[in-house]
Amino acid sequence: MRRRGQALHGPFPQVPLIPTGGVTIETAADYIRAGAAALGVGSELILKDALKARKSEPISDLARRFVELVKEVRKQLTT
Repeated sequence: MRRRGQALHGPFPQVPLIPTGGVTIETAADYIRAGAAALGVGSELILKDALKARKSEPISDLARRFVELVKEVRKQLTT
C-alpha cells in the first residue's frame, strides 16, 4: 500500500489522492499513512447480508468504524 501511494504521491505531491479500490477496514490506515486525502469505500461498506435483510445498523456501524479509524490515524500523523 505504502509503495503505491508513494509511487504516485512522490512525483505529484500537490495532487490529493483518493484510493477507491481495495479499501477495506484492514487497509484503510495504510492508505491514509501513505498520503491519501480521502478514501472511497464501496462494496466493503455495503454489507450484502445487511442490505438483503434491510438492516442499516451493521452498515452504519462499519461506516463509524471507518471514520474513527481515519480520525485516529490522522491524529497519530500530526502528533
